[in-house]
Amino acid sequence: MGLFKLGLMIIFVICLLLLFGCAIGEIIKEADTASLLDDEERSESE
Repeated sequence: MGLFKLGLMIIFVICLLLLFGCAIGEIIKEADTASLLDDEERSESE
């Protein structure tokens, strides 16, 4: 029973890490595209 619970805990932690990884990846992508848009606007205004 102890090993079974340990396995469930490991799977649960891995799932959480994957979810957080995806969420952080999306945030970074949005930040990158936003900064790219800012750079384009700046170069056009110059």
